[in-house]
Formats: sequence, C-alpha cells, structure tokens
Amino acid sequence: PNPVGSLHHRHSSSRSTHALTLAMAKGPAKPVKPPPAKPEKNLYGKALDLVELVRPHCVLCFGLLATLRGKVAPYASDEELVKVLCGVIITFFGARYMATIAAFEAFRMVGWSTSKRCLLKLYDNYLKVNLFLIGLIMIYYIGGAWT
Repeated sequence: PNPVGSLHHRHSSSRSTHALTLAMAKGPAKPVKPPPAKPEKNLYGKALDLVELVRPHCVLCFGLLATLRGKVAPYASDEELVKVLCGVIITFFGARYMATIAAFEAFRMVGWSTSKRCLLKLYDNYLKVNLFLIGLIMIYYIGGAWT
C-alpha cells in the first residue's frame, strides 16, 4: 500500500466533510423557484402545431407526385396512376390501409353531412369575423390615424 495515497485519500475525505459541515453551519438552503410554467395549449393551438409539423411533408409529397405524374403521363392515364398508387400503398401498409378506407367510408355514411354543415357554418363565421376585422382596420386608418 502507498502511504501517500492513503493520506491523500484521508485528506480529501476530511476536506469534503469539512465543506459539508460549513454548508450545514450556514443554515438551510434558500428555496429555488421553479421556472414559470408555460400555459397549456388549447385544442386549436395543438392543431396548428400539428399542421405546421405535417405541412412540409405534404408539400414534399405533392411535389413528388406532380413530378411523377409529369414523367409518367405519356405512358399512363390518371386513373391508372391512382390504381398504381393504391397498389403501392396496399403493399407497404397492408390491412391497415383497408381499415382506413373502411373507417372513412363509415364516417362518410354516418357523420359527414353533419360535420360538413358545421364546418361550413364555422367557415362562414370565420369569413364574417375576418371581414369585420378588415372593416375595423380600415376605419382606424381612414378615420383615426390620418386625421
């Protein structure tokens, strides 16, 4: 055994004990404030995040499909391209693809008309509010800001 190493070990041990004793003598530690919590996003905010996440991929897919259609157009019609695309999807996604089609068809038969009516009403309300806000902005600029 190396006596210097053992002394060094004892010395560092007593040094850490001394630091702990000093820390305890200073009193209790001050409480640390947690960082302010971010407000939880509502459904609309989450949907916007999802759209922003998916949008670049959709743009890329549509660009690739347009390029593919341009290259294959002299050899095949659009109907044949749809069949080929469905075949490729079935090949890679298997039975889940068929279940997705069944789910969409079930929704179309049961809930599409109500959902469509509600979405169109929501869109009309959005247009009304947007038109109202544009009118307010115009009144502000024409009536208040330039006088």
